Amino acid sequence: MEQQLKLLRVFIASPSDLGDERRILWEVVDRINAIFSKETEWRIELLGWEDTLPGTGRPQELINADLDKADLFIGCLWQRWGSVSGSEGKTGFEEEFDRAVDRKTKSDSPEVWLFFKDVDVVTRSDPGPQLQKVLAFRSRQIEAKRLFFKEFADASIWREMIFELLHRHMLRLVTAPLATAKEVQSTGNPQSDALTNKDAKESAKSEPKHSSAFSSLAAILKHAEQMVNATKLPAFDRSETLSALETVRMLLFATTNYDWNGQHVQLGTHEINSVYFHRTALDPTSLERFFLLRTILLDESLTKPGWFWLRDWKMEIDLWLAWFALHDSEKEMRVQAVDLATRIGFSLCKRKKKLEPSIFRLLSDEQVTVRLAALRHLAALGRESDLPLIARLLEDDSKDVRTQAERTGRMVRLKVDPDGEMRKSIEQRDPFDEGIADAVAQTVDKISSPTLVMALGHPSGALKAIASKELLKRGVVSTELAGVMCRSDAKAVRESGFIAQVGHSQSIDSSQIRSALIEPFPSYSSDVPLWNKANPDSVVSAYLDRLAEDELWKQVYSFNEDSHLALRSIGRRFIAQSIGRVRHGLGDDFQKHVEAAKIPRAPSGQHAWSLLSFLSDPNATIESERKRVRIAALDILANNHEPSDREVFLKFLSADPGEFLQTVACLRGLSNTGRADDRDKLTPLLSHAVPFIQAAAARAYLALSPSSVAGAKDLLSEPSEYRVWIVIRYALKSGERTLWPILKPLLGHENENIRRLVCYHAVRVLNRAATEKLLNEYHGRGRYFYNVVTLIDRSLYAPKILRDSFIKEEQVFFDKWLPSATWQWNEESVGDPFNAAAI
Repeated sequence: MEQQLKLLRVFIASPSDLGDERRILWEVVDRINAIFSKETEWRIELLGWEDTLPGTGRPQELINADLDKADLFIGCLWQRWGSVSGSEGKTGFEEEFDRAVDRKTKSDSPEVWLFFKDVDVVTRSDPGPQLQKVLAFRSRQIEAKRLFFKEFADASIWREMIFELLHRHMLRLVTAPLATAKEVQSTGNPQSDALTNKDAKESAKSEPKHSSAFSSLAAILKHAEQMVNATKLPAFDRSETLSALETVRMLLFATTNYDWNGQHVQLGTHEINSVYFHRTALDPTSLERFFLLRTILLDESLTKPGWFWLRDWKMEIDLWLAWFALHDSEKEMRVQAVDLATRIGFSLCKRKKKLEPSIFRLLSDEQVTVRLAALRHLAALGRESDLPLIARLLEDDSKDVRTQAERTGRMVRLKVDPDGEMRKSIEQRDPFDEGIADAVAQTVDKISSPTLVMALGHPSGALKAIASKELLKRGVVSTELAGVMCRSDAKAVRESGFIAQVGHSQSIDSSQIRSALIEPFPSYSSDVPLWNKANPDSVVSAYLDRLAEDELWKQVYSFNEDSHLALRSIGRRFIAQSIGRVRHGLGDDFQKHVEAAKIPRAPSGQHAWSLLSFLSDPNATIESERKRVRIAALDILANNHEPSDREVFLKFLSADPGEFLQTVACLRGLSNTGRADDRDKLTPLLSHAVPFIQAAAARAYLALSPSSVAGAKDLLSEPSEYRVWIVIRYALKSGERTLWPILKPLLGHENENIRRLVCYHAVRVLNRAATEKLLNEYHGRGRYFYNVVTLIDRSLYAPKILRDSFIKEEQVFFDKWLPSATWQWNEESVGDPFNAAAI
């Protein structure tokens, strides 16, 4: 059905010395109409003497006819008062102003805005007759204190001021209840009084889509009034009350109006969920939708649904997001809106026509936190043309803002000219914090090799680590440069240097490598920066990968600290011809070779034991290394299995937490070689204290079950986060849809993380109709959890750009769930125990 146009008629009144300001107002109106024409049925119609058609009679009378149609009068004065129009000796401006004010007094329309352009001190000190009248008029308005009254310095300030005011006024009209808004249809009398009941019935067909919201609200308020008048509601000892639907409807109405009057509040978690329970029976007004949107945007607990009511709203995201960022009275909301725009890649930096972009206003916000959010936005989405705006904040009163402005400028320049900006930063010895280092890493492929070599001399360990890794990747590290890198104070740089030396066929001493890359007293504190962490095994493995197979087996059978790495190298390079030796070694747990290795000998040769190993009990050291060789062999066997390998995996399966790497390797092997009756041996491990054993056991149990459905039922009869994760991971990777009925009941589980994991699965596998049905059924079960409702609500009804962002959040939560829960994980040691191919 075609929308019916609604007009805000604006009349501009000014003497002849404000021609530029009149022209700017026309441009601003065009801009606002371009915004609102996409989202609403509202338009601004600008009226002035330029639009008056020729006719007979006094010219001002013709202009007054247009003035009488106006809903908003904008009066603007500078130095001229104007010429007499022919009525009672008044000027055109004076007559228009008095007529508008008189009409406002009688009919409450039009709204009257008044503006004065600043007059310089010299001119004000010696005003002519025109300016004297302007100043006298201004004094009268100050004394009367009855009008909207603002001043501006020049045309640029006028442009910004009038755009903001008209933009806010239009938003109020779009979101205001029809009962109080002055709707001006393209047909009809804009000055009509409140509609009578008869008028309302006759105009029902022309009401906008959500007009039913007001009639239903009015009915509820009327019912409440009747019960109050009948003294039914005030009595606490009587059972007669409003229905639950009526109660939540009045709650939404009252809270929205309280909020809109400047006393910003939010519906609490319980309250908004009570309202949401009745969502299909509620038809909120536009203002209430705006309030609900504000509430769910400020939700930090993931327990406030409400996108349902915004699914078909005419106000698109580019309109309301900019509104909250620019005009909300609370800084928290402005920051939240800017951060949301940054997260979804919605730029607030776009410049259209001659209007300043939204970011200009945000960078001038009175709140430090908002200015910081705006700078973060520019750091992510800014362009070269935004650099002058950023530079202005280098002189900000806040040190935090100045610091962020400097960082933002550097990050924008890194995107524009990575090599040039890097070279300048290196020459100036600029600091590189984590954020800037990340920005460098994202553009490092566009930085020249000579500049990266320069970076190796910079004090920043993070920068040197990025540069060394990229130089190594490009294969441009010379022997001399590798030596420089090996002497770096950053361990990550040393690691790259040693690998480069290996690439140049230089010999290495693994004990020296470990001494150079490992702290004598290692700390597992997260305070150690990544650039000062290194993995000596990567260097040794790079060297071992250059050796022949026989040399590698000799290294394995020496049972020193490199033996397991040598065996892994065999598994990568010579597995076809060596898998038999791996099986044979596991047959007696490498006992024969261990006994040979226990023959005392002095440390010598390139791969001799480290001094620490030599001084300690050699037998104990060999036993420790045999364990690591065993794990490597089991891992190789799991990837190159035969049915007969089942006995080997069962032999080494252990519930000892200290053997968790070995146990995970065995569980991986059993996933491929085990039988259904082996599940009894896995059952105790399903509740193991070590998360990876629990998860790997769940994966093996699922793989050995007669069917995925049967296995999932067993696993989820006593669900844990890890079991649920494994089942969902299997279902998503394999495309298995039959597991959803088994997972669905867990939406009622007490564990919040389990519910969230299952919600993620639902969103991934169910179509829209099935997801809506799920939400309705979930609400109808009696007892339900708010985070489930919220997760499903936003996946169904949020704007697409936000839905994509929300789903990405849940994917991050899902993918990182287990890795973030266990600090002992070492992928190189045991491979990926959750590899879909192994399930």
